[in-house]
Amino acid sequence: MTREQITSFIVMEMNRTLKNVHDGVIPAKQGVGALSTLGQLAANINDHELMRQIISQMNEMRNKVDSISFEELPQLH
Repeated sequence: MTREQITSFIVMEMNRTLKNVHDGVIPAKQGVGALSTLGQLAANINDHELMRQIISQMNEMRNKVDSISFEELPQLH
């Protein structure tokens, strides 16, 4: 897989995870675990901006924030 394909996958899965937590499909703890895995993938391709965004979302979930910000998610072209 190319770096671009991996980035696209991470963003797609991050959006899906955040939506599922927001909709109550999965608990926040499971969402944090999923984001942690995605963070490891981002680290392996050295995408520091994506890592920062993932960590930020994980912190929001850990702090039990009711609304997750979708506006700050990376946009795919």
